[in-house]
Amino acid sequence: MTNSKGSTGGLKKLAGKTFNVADKLISGVGSVADAIAKVAPSVVDEGAKVVDAHMEKHKDDFKMPALVDLPLEEAKRVLDFYHLQYALIMATPAPKLATRQPNVILETTPKANTKVAPNAFVRAYYATEETIETSRQMIATHQAAKAEAKANKQAARQAQLHTVTRAAAAIPAAMAGKLPRRKSKKRPTPPSANSQTGQDDEPGNPQ
Repeated sequence: MTNSKGSTGGLKKLAGKTFNVADKLISGVGSVADAIAKVAPSVVDEGAKVVDAHMEKHKDDFKMPALVDLPLEEAKRVLDFYHLQYALIMATPAPKLATRQPNVILETTPKANTKVAPNAFVRAYYATEETIETSRQMIATHQAAKAEAKANKQAARQAQLHTVTRAAAAIPAAMAGKLPRRKSKKRPTPPSANSQTGQDDEPGNPQ
């Protein structure tokens, strides 16, 4: 049988430990709550100050206007209207510019619809007729070099094929020169009619 007195004492000890643990947890929660109550206001205030400063700094931001494909003069008017500082930069010749129109905006930095601040600096790229012509010549030169390389490759292949064909044709002749020749057997000559007649006409031969 189980000792009821011992069981009761064990339960009291366990209950006491449970209450102690609960007290520690409650006191710990209180400490954390106190810490949050002490730290949170300052953290919130600092965060609010940062957010307010950011909002104040960017309250006048606006989207970068789309300038691509606009003529240079019209693009300048748009940039001046938004009070943006800018530089018009002539693009370097490249194959991708061969089909573009001269004296229009090709690209901007920042790109269109990007948030920019007033007086932001914008780089606008364009191409002149000379730039486009040079770009076309680059494509023509590249295509000519490609065609020449292809022709040279085909010529080299034909020369190699010709060499292999000649070498293959020379093999039977070389092998024939190295093979021993068979000696032909001399067939006996049959006696002729004249030789038979001559034997019959010899003296002493009975007629």
